[in-house]
Amino acid sequence: MPEGVSAMITPLSCTCPEATHTANHRANLSDIWQTPEWIGESTAYKDRHFPVCSRCGIVGPIVPGHKEEDYKDMATYIQKVREDRVVPLCHRCNKEESKGRHPCPSCIEKHREDPDHWIRYIGRDAEVCPECRSPEEKAASEVKAIGFHRFVRGVRDRDNARRREIYRERKEASPS
Repeated sequence: MPEGVSAMITPLSCTCPEATHTANHRANLSDIWQTPEWIGESTAYKDRHFPVCSRCGIVGPIVPGHKEEDYKDMATYIQKVREDRVVPLCHRCNKEESKGRHPCPSCIEKHREDPDHWIRYIGRDAEVCPECRSPEEKAASEVKAIGFHRFVRGVRDRDNARRREIYRERKEASPS
């Protein structure tokens, strides 16, 4: 391991496994990003590529976007950049992809027609963002949400009634 680069695992006190993974991942990479080797390869990569994000199409500063298997060690991470086996991403897409999200395809199309259209990010299992769903899908989702809220309200009301009853019983049973 090069001088100045710490061990590849950083301890954290998070309870969410995804947050712990992301925080450890960023901490480990920050050590690599400080090395002269990375700075040189990253700069050379940016000079070789037109500054347009391969995911959302926004023109601007780019960073090399890696795949999950590229993070095995520092040598692999830097070698992928050296060999152009990474994709150019804007900072936002790179950050969202590190969370396992990608831009909504419908938003990308709308952004190409109207550059002011905001590109939303969605999870791996989603096809489009909530804003780009069809009116029928939006209506079905609202009906489902209303049903869920009614269910939650019913459970909450039942539990509160039970708690009030227990409170009354204990109050009556306790000597004053």
